[in-house]
Amino acid sequence: MKVKEHLKELMFIFLKSFIIIGILFFALIYFTQNIILMLLGYFNIQAVVLSPMEYWNIQISLCFYIALFFTIPYMLWQLIKFVKEALPEQNYNNILAVYLYMLSLFLAGTFFGGLIFTKVTLGFLSNIPNTINVLWSLESIYNYFFFSALIFGISAQVIILIPILIHFKVIKRDWLASKRKYLIIAIVILCAFITPTGDPFSLAMMGIPLYMFFETGMIISYFKNNDITLEGGEK
Repeated sequence: MKVKEHLKELMFIFLKSFIIIGILFFALIYFTQNIILMLLGYFNIQAVVLSPMEYWNIQISLCFYIALFFTIPYMLWQLIKFVKEALPEQNYNNILAVYLYMLSLFLAGTFFGGLIFTKVTLGFLSNIPNTINVLWSLESIYNYFFFSALIFGISAQVIILIPILIHFKVIKRDWLASKRKYLIIAIVILCAFITPTGDPFSLAMMGIPLYMFFETGMIISYFKNNDITLEGGEK
């Protein structure tokens, strides 16, 4: 296949992705009100809108992000298939496996961050005497839900990235292990900026899973390296 044909196929992949985003965006506009009400009911909180534009901006951004959420995995899948001919079969299978692992971790992370973490922390922060009404702005709830899902989805990639980086000798496992105390400090600082109140409960709810992602990656890299060593006949 000529270079021109490759470029044409690549452009077609991006064009299809943009078309899918557009179709999903306009299709989701009809359902956004129900999605917002469903989330508020799930979180069991009341929300106020401070301006008419706030509600419409949330609807538009929600449609766009949901469309991206479903389209990007498809686009990446098409790009992996695009480079299949240029790769040995084993390398292609490895890339495909890594992609599926990363996608699974991202979905699990977004589910935990957007639904479980957000529900628990909002419930804790709203746990005040019944004589006081707690009203959240819809924008603050939306931003908290979105960023929590995004942060946990991205952070979960550490589980697979650490073994990969150690396997290819980009970093050493011993060096990472020696930096644990700095990592803990960095996680606490990050959580202090991300959480809405910075209270100890919210910091722990976000910080502990982030640290567990790191430790899980370290454990996987340890067993993976031992398997490689055994296969090499050195032990």
